[in-house]
Amino acid sequence: MSYSGVYSGLYARIRDYAELLDDVLINIKAGRSSPSDSRRQQLAQLFLGASVSTGSNLSIQLFKVFLRDAYDLDQKHLTEIGQALLSVSVGSNIVDRLERFAHALENERAGMLAKMRGHD
Repeated sequence: MSYSGVYSGLYARIRDYAELLDDVLINIKAGRSSPSDSRRQQLAQLFLGASVSTGSNLSIQLFKVFLRDAYDLDQKHLTEIGQALLSVSVGSNIVDRLERFAHALENERAGMLAKMRGHD
């Protein structure tokens, strides 16, 4: 597989994570979100899966890499975010963390797009 194919695949994965995160954040901030929302549950499972050191699927492993690159979160923080997403009320500190991660994902996506275009 060429580098452009690898970058294209990673770009698509980052975009998917960013869309999921944006959807969940928008709905939480608008008060239209509950723990039973499938997108919110999906995001929670990514955070909870990333908090486990082994045995995760590829999607969760990539999510964990992006988290690690975005900012330093230990397993306790990842679990805290995942559990908060599954609870009735998501605190403002969790929303702030999710917003910082959304911004970092956007930066990562832009960097990946530049690599796909050959502008390291």
